[in-house]
Amino acid sequence: MFLRIVLASLVSAALLLAAPLANAGQAPPIGPHRHFHVGPDGELVPVGPQVCENPNLQTAFNQFHASIHVGPANTAYDHDHNPVDITARPC
Repeated sequence: MFLRIVLASLVSAALLLAAPLANAGQAPPIGPHRHFHVGPDGELVPVGPQVCENPNLQTAFNQFHASIHVGPANTAYDHDHNPVDITARPC
């Protein structure tokens, strides 16, 4: 199970690194908050730019939202076969 969470985190990181190439435009500003993968056991694994801890990542955080974190909140991984979910928390 832990390996699935790690794999999901690695995929997210790869997508995050590819986001600036896919969308070179300036993303709109997004208020700082934290994103976590939620494992089947409830374990929270941080994903995405950690803007709460490092405000210098604001541009990357904005790009994360514009290119990767799309759709209704907390629905990124809503598939019957996926035991991992994503959630957001305030700073």
